[in-house]
Order: sequence, then C-alpha cells, then structure tokens
Amino acid sequence: MKRTFSWTLIVICGTVLMTTALLGPGRLWGQRIDAQAALANLDTSFEFALELDGEIVGFFEKCSGLVSASDVYEETVLTDSGLQTDLKRPGSRLLWENITLTRSVGASDPVLWQWREEIQGQDPDEGLRDGTIILYGPGGETARWYFTNGWPVRLSVNESVEKVTIAHDGLRLVGEAATRSRTR
Repeated sequence: MKRTFSWTLIVICGTVLMTTALLGPGRLWGQRIDAQAALANLDTSFEFALELDGEIVGFFEKCSGLVSASDVYEETVLTDSGLQTDLKRPGSRLLWENITLTRSVGASDPVLWQWREEIQGQDPDEGLRDGTIILYGPGGETARWYFTNGWPVRLSVNESVEKVTIAHDGLRLVGEAATRSRTR
C-alpha cells in the first residue's frame, strides 16, 4: 500500500512540475496564452544588412535565397555481390539562387534604384557589384555571406514593402561564422 501511494505522489508531483514548466510561473490555471505577446517578449529579432563595395546601403527584415547547390550526377554501378545500385555524386555545375531582401519603407531608398538604373544603361556589366549580406541578431553580427558580380534583377515597392532581388555569380559564408562551423 505504501508503494502505491509513493508512486501516485511521484506522478502527481511530476505532472505539476511539468505543467508549471510548460505553462510558466505567471499563468493561472485556465488562463489562455497570448501567443503574440509571448513572441514579442522573446528577443529573437534578426536584421539583414546589404553591403555593396564595402558600404552598407540598407537594412532588411527578411532575406531568402542564400543557397548554394550542385547538380547531382547519378552513376549506376555493380556491387561486389553483383547487385546494381545507383550512386549520387556532385555534378560539375554549381547553382546559385537569387537573393531576395525585403523591408518596410516609408520612402524608397534611392541607392538601390540608382544601382538598378546602372543595369538598365548602355553597359550593364558596369552595374555588377560584389557585396555582402550580414545577419545581425540580438548579440550583434551572426553571419556574413559574400556574393560576387551581383546585380538587381528586380526592384519593387508594393504597399510600403520594398523588395530587391539580386542575381550573382557565387555565394559563400565568410568570417567568424564560417570558422566556427569548421571547428565543430
């Protein structure tokens, strides 16, 4: 009888502790969680900076397209036991997605529009720029991606949201973030 009571007490205490851990100490039983307020209290805001020719030309709330990929070459081989199998190997072609940066604006930044006009001019190659996307988090700079021969494919402002899409010839992670990932 004593063991049953002890196990019941352990289960009840464990449940109370788990509930407190999951719901938080400031919540009363039956209260709903305000998800927006909970997310707002987390200091996990990130910001992306666009740097061209060594100078930051803008800050953005969203960034996509930081992608490095390769073609896949498939080779059919026979194993030692005589089974046929397909091996996947890196192909010879590297693939780079366009980078898209998005931000809320009150007025559009003329630097990006001037860059776009250079591409529309007589010699579009004069508008190619090397640049860096810098990710800033709550503790400062988190990562940097360097791109070569970038140019604005598309620049738009819709409902006070500005988007710039940048095509480029290559992308790589640089700086301290690249060093950290190699040492792990």
